[in-house]
Amino acid sequence: MTDPTFGAHTQISRLRRMIRDVERICCQIAQSVRPCRAPVSTPQPLRVAAMTSGPNTRIALLIASLNEHWQLVLVSSPEEARRLLPGLAVDILVYDYGSGEGEWRKLCGACVDCGIIFQLVASAPSDDLFLQVIAAGGLGVLWKPVTSEKLISAMHLARCLSDEQFVRTGRP
Repeated sequence: MTDPTFGAHTQISRLRRMIRDVERICCQIAQSVRPCRAPVSTPQPLRVAAMTSGPNTRIALLIASLNEHWQLVLVSSPEEARRLLPGLAVDILVYDYGSGEGEWRKLCGACVDCGIIFQLVASAPSDDLFLQVIAAGGLGVLWKPVTSEKLISAMHLARCLSDEQFVRTGRP
């Protein structure tokens, strides 16, 4: 009967050799694939501003921003957001409908004027609310309770749409 310790040591040494071989092959591939010195551009982290009164939405935003390496700015009022929008370098504004109900239209318009995507979050969204947000230039409505996965998906859609808009028009 064989010693189980010997078998484990043999397996570990084989795995170490395999890892060294894989590392060597990866280095060879990297050297042959990219001989030029131009750096590969990495996408900028998404810059998200959020105005939300609900702790669940705020926590979902924090989790999503940590998972996706977003830059997250929390604003406390529509007035503050409107005041900061022109100078605030953000890609998307997430607005909680419960934060100021009627104020979202003005804020959505200000976002559209600045080229910032507007995403509304609501407890009981309706078709009418969704259509109003779209008509005002916003991305749409997310249903509460919103999860970090839903936010990530919506933000990826927003980034795709903004990238497509940039390609089509030649401007951000």
